Amino acid sequence: MRVLRSIDGLAEIPGPVVIAAGVFDGMHLGHRMVLETAQRESQKLAATAVALTFDPHPATVLRPDSVPGLLTPTPYKLRLMERMGFTHALVLTFDKDFAALQAEDFVEQLCAAANPLAGICIGEGWTFGNQRRGNIELLRQLGREKNFFTCEVPPVRIDGMVISSTMIRLALSEGRLADAAQLLGRDHTIAGPVLRGAGLGRQIGFPTANLATDHLQLPPDGVYAVEVLVEGKPHPGVANLGIRPTVDQTRTRLLEIHLFDFEGDLYGREVEVRLKHFLRPEQRFDSIDLLKNQIARDAEAAREFLANSSAAA
Repeated sequence: MRVLRSIDGLAEIPGPVVIAAGVFDGMHLGHRMVLETAQRESQKLAATAVALTFDPHPATVLRPDSVPGLLTPTPYKLRLMERMGFTHALVLTFDKDFAALQAEDFVEQLCAAANPLAGICIGEGWTFGNQRRGNIELLRQLGREKNFFTCEVPPVRIDGMVISSTMIRLALSEGRLADAAQLLGRDHTIAGPVLRGAGLGRQIGFPTANLATDHLQLPPDGVYAVEVLVEGKPHPGVANLGIRPTVDQTRTRLLEIHLFDFEGDLYGREVEVRLKHFLRPEQRFDSIDLLKNQIARDAEAAREFLANSSAAA
């Protein structure tokens, strides 16, 4: 997928474009509906569907004291968009200058760059531009003037409740992995590059791959049965999310993953860790031997859960 970093980059796409615009943090079922609508409309017009999103999350600028934890950091979000079939994404830097941009000027820039702008799809209630003045009514007015169509995609509901990123964050914070997965349409996933650790896991017979968790919305600390995607191939494993109180006094929160029956060096490689099942809370042990014995029990419990889940599927 080609990632454009400025509105002017739309000029590089030959022919008309249909834009799906939104923050899309979570890439949940409601977000997917907006993106899929843009894809369908683009096919009708022989146009290119472009996913437009923002980095960092707009709340970083608009509400710096109450920034939500991220569900899908931008690199993972783009990966999910690519898997949906998008060939182009436009990632705009959300800073104070962009926040001050008038809604009309934002749309005018899109129209000036595209060849041409054929349409814009947004989720119901989505707003944009300075003081959030941009909405579907303004888009429709500008669409009539600039000759592009607009569509406001209704929300997706489960059991009468509108799916939202806020609902998913709440479910995760309360440890309700199954509820979060239902809203997302997939297992909640922590993705990123594998960091080099101290190597203690390898010394005690359980080598681990470590992922940073900064700025992420996380479930409760503890041990999880996981499935890890490495270069597109899933591997079963067990993971500890937390501050590792037995071996680390820095209180740095990491996700440590031990992959079962895996050979190879993962340092620096991008992986996706799908949280399948909560096994137990994180705890401190009085010795490394006690920790090692518990990891062995955790690994066995994770293997059993994953095997049973696979058989049930």
